[in-house]
Formats: sequence, structure tokens, C-alpha cells
Amino acid sequence: MDNRELRFFSLRSAMILLYCVVVAVIPLALRMRLVEFHAPVETWQRLGSAASLEVFAQFRLELLVIAGICIAITALLKIYYDADKKIAPADSYAGYPAALFAFLVVLSALCSPYIRIAFWGYPDRAEGAFAYLFYLLIFLVAANLLNAEIDKKIIFYVAIAAGLLQSGIAISQFFGFDLLKSALAQRLFIPPEYAEMVGDVEFIFTNKAYGTTYNPNYLGGYMAMILPMVFVRYLFARNGREMVFWLLALFVTTAGFLAPTSIGAFVAVVAVLLVFFLLTAGQIRRYYPKLLCALLIFVAVAGFSEMLSGGMISRKFISFYSRMQDLPLAAVSQQDDGYVEGEGPAASRPGSEQGSVLIPEAGKAGDGGTGIGDAGDDAGKPGPASMPKLTPATDREKIVLGLDRHPLDSFASHRGYIWRKTWQMMLQDNLLLGSGFDTFVYNFPHWDPHRDHGLFRIGLLIDKPHNTYLQIGTGAGFLALLVYLFLLGVHGFHYIRVYRERGLQAESDIIMLALFAGWLGYLLQGLSNDSVLSNAPVFWALFGLSVNYVQNHLNSEGRESRRPTVKKRSR
Repeated sequence: MDNRELRFFSLRSAMILLYCVVVAVIPLALRMRLVEFHAPVETWQRLGSAASLEVFAQFRLELLVIAGICIAITALLKIYYDADKKIAPADSYAGYPAALFAFLVVLSALCSPYIRIAFWGYPDRAEGAFAYLFYLLIFLVAANLLNAEIDKKIIFYVAIAAGLLQSGIAISQFFGFDLLKSALAQRLFIPPEYAEMVGDVEFIFTNKAYGTTYNPNYLGGYMAMILPMVFVRYLFARNGREMVFWLLALFVTTAGFLAPTSIGAFVAVVAVLLVFFLLTAGQIRRYYPKLLCALLIFVAVAGFSEMLSGGMISRKFISFYSRMQDLPLAAVSQQDDGYVEGEGPAASRPGSEQGSVLIPEAGKAGDGGTGIGDAGDDAGKPGPASMPKLTPATDREKIVLGLDRHPLDSFASHRGYIWRKTWQMMLQDNLLLGSGFDTFVYNFPHWDPHRDHGLFRIGLLIDKPHNTYLQIGTGAGFLALLVYLFLLGVHGFHYIRVYRERGLQAESDIIMLALFAGWLGYLLQGLSNDSVLSNAPVFWALFGLSVNYVQNHLNSEGRESRRPTVKKRSR
């Protein structure tokens, strides 16, 4: 560990400042940019070359690149000057997995047929290989060079401050006053040269917050990382003044967490709390009174938000519960009046409110527009494929058409279908190398015959997998996904080992427990959300701090175990 005094003008201070930019400025930064997109496939009209105005991704990528380059230069200078003082960087267990992951990311981008997008990302996401390389750079520098506990504390508290500000923006949006629509905010993020081109900026969400992430689910993912950190820090506040401050912070972040009404984020935080209570079972006497107070805060904030939003939160959870109840599909049964009825979700059967698909009777093709009655007239002639002509049916004969869809396709707001097809695509095409990040829209089977066009209408292009792990698996390859999961698993194992040996001896231990909770929250919300530029840099920076903490304590334990023991001679 580095216990030297922190000087204001030093490489160490510069490094801390740059990491504060990563964890606080990038998630909040907005600036309009004019993007010239050169499409690799011009035959898709909706994806053709065009110039467009973009607010949420391009400017963040610029900041990420600038901050990453500055961090790299500062790190090299720090290593150079510390070498004269015989101060070596920490030997991190994450180095080799991260390097292998970076190699696979670059190789997948180089081999992608859409190489420009694979490196720079799609215009409205901008999370290609370059973004991931800068994530890994930020991660590795933090894991190896940010050794001082005070450095970690500063970056942690700055990240919390940014989360509180994001929560404030989210709360205002949830209750109908969007700060981003104000004239002052628009003057800040819309350059004067674009002001006449955009006119009034309108957003599509009501009683839903998106913060500065442009999507309620992405804000939910961000808050699933911030809320557990504030919660843990509150439970282990060391005095009354700290407890009051963190109680207020918990109130604000809870409201910000509920504002986007993201079910995926809610499930992630519940899972984090379960892991936290299991991990800290021996500490429960220390924090259970504060836990009761935190529960009251959650109930109060949820009730207040429910009342002022006209029942938005309850409707969201009722909708989720009803979809889960309707999830399993039963056997399909034939009905006498000519339709197929099942016990699956009504939403998965277009044109029906009770889970039924209406099928016209045979011999009535002309008025139904299905072409069944006249389809055989052109059989054997060149042209589109046709069905054989059917014998006219009697009144008692019916035609029953069954559409075979996977029972999990409607799971998680119909993400189940996207996940299933993405998994198949990854195993077929991306076992060793990926297709390149942000090229998902060019590789997904949009014309799948089993696709439910009642949910995914014709012409709707699916541009992301709605899952961080599948995003990595298709972008960098299944092998890269295994390396990433290995890195996560190794860190989780080592952190739990250090926690069990050390407990919570100092404030730094409490902060690292909070970081672990936030780290876990981000990983769990990634099961239903993509990685985005507004959230991922924060995760990778804090992940690096956690690895540094764990590695330093593992190294100190190793030195103590190798220290020779002197036996006293008995007289």
C-alpha cells in the first residue's frame, strides 16, 4: 500500500482527477454532435448512410478517449519515477485475463466484415472495440497503481456524488419536470450551430426517468450499482453525523432507483441484498436497527412515488407479475370453431386478448386475404412459392394452424426470444471470435420464420441483445466471454476470502464492501441490460479499485507467511 502524503500538484493527484472524470463526468456529460455515418450495407434503407445529430454517446466516447490517453501517459510517468524509488506496481491477478480479453476484442474487430463499426461502434451507441480497450486500460491502471487508501476513498465518494446528482435528475423527470428540457440545460448540451436544426427537444417517456442515459433501463442499471454502495455505507456509518448524511443519501438514491421503474434493476438489487446478508450474517447485530430504518425509507419513498405518479410503480410490478404467471405454455388444443387456444401469454398471440389465434375457415380465402383458396391456381408456374389447392370444407371441417414458439420467448418483456436467438447465433458463429461490438444489427436473424410478428413487427430491426454477457459473446466471441467470466469469478472468490479474513477493521474495508455490492449489482443488472457508455466506465474504474484492494491484502498475507520465525531456545 502507498501511505505517502498526497500532494496537490503531483502525478498521483492528476491520476485521481482523471478517475474522477471517469466515474462522475462521463455518466453525466451530454453534448450534441453531428455524426456522419457511412453504412456498410446500403441496401437496408433504415441503416443507410446519413448524417444525424446525437447527444448521448459520441461526446462520452470523446471524453473516454481523452481521459484514457491521459491516464495512460500519467501511469507511464508514474511507473518511470517510481522505478527510481524502487516502488513497483502491484502484481494483479487480473492482468493476464484482462490482456487476453483485450486481445480477443481487437482480433474480433479486425476480422469483422464491418470493421469500422466494430472499432468505433454504431453512431447512437459508440461502444466498439476502442471503448472496450479504454475500459480495460482504466481497469488495469486502477488495479495496479492506485494503491493508497485515500485515493480509493476520493474516487469512491466522487462516484457517489455523481450518483446523487443523477438521482436528482431522475426524480425531477419522474414527477414531470425534466431538467434536460429546460432552456438552460439545452443551451449547455446543444452547441449554437445546431440550435436552429433541432428546434424543441422532446422525449418519449412519461412518469419514467432516464437521467442522462437516454433509456430508463440504462438508468436502472446505473442505480443498481449506486444504490447498494450507498446502502452498505449507511449501514456501517461510524457515528451519528455520518449516519444522518448517509440516511439522506439513501433516501435520494432510493427515489432515483425507483424513478425508472426498471424491473431488471429491482431484481438485481434484491439479489445483491440477499448475497450481502449472507456475507455479513455475523455483523447483523451491528446494523439491524439501521436496516429497519432503511426499510421504512423504501416503503415511504415507494408509497409517495406511487401516489404522485398515479400508480405507475404498482402497474409496472402488476404487469411483470401477470407476465410471469402467463409464462409457461401448455399443450395446444383444437377448438370446434376454428381457432387454436393455448394457456400462454396473450401478448405472444397477435390479434387476441385471450391467448387465441383466429384462423379462417377453408374455402373463404378470398375475403380473408390469406390466399388459401386460390393458392393452387399457379402451382408449377415460375414465381413465388404457393400452397396446394385445398378441397372445399364442410361446415364441420376446420383448419387449425399451430405456430410453434419457444415457451420462454415472452420472458422479461419478450427479451427471451432475443436471448434465445442470440445464444444460438453465438454458438454457431462466434465460438472463437466475435462479429465485432455494435455490429449486432447486421448479424441478428431478423427474418426468422418463427419470429412472433405480433411482438416484433415486420421491418423492426433488433439492434442489441439486451444482455451484457451475450453482447460480449457475440461481439468478442464465446471464448472472450469465458475469459470475462473467469476474471469476474476470480475476483469474487478473492474478495470473499479477504473479507472473511479481515472483516471490517477500517473505513477502507467498509468502502470496499460497498464497492463489492455495487460491483455485484452491475453484473446482475447486466443479465437484462446492455453495456453502455454512461455506465460501463464507472463499473470498470471501481472494479479496478476493488482488485487493487484485494491484491494488496493478498500480497501482504503472502509476505507474512514467508517471514521466517525465530524459535527461542529453552534453558
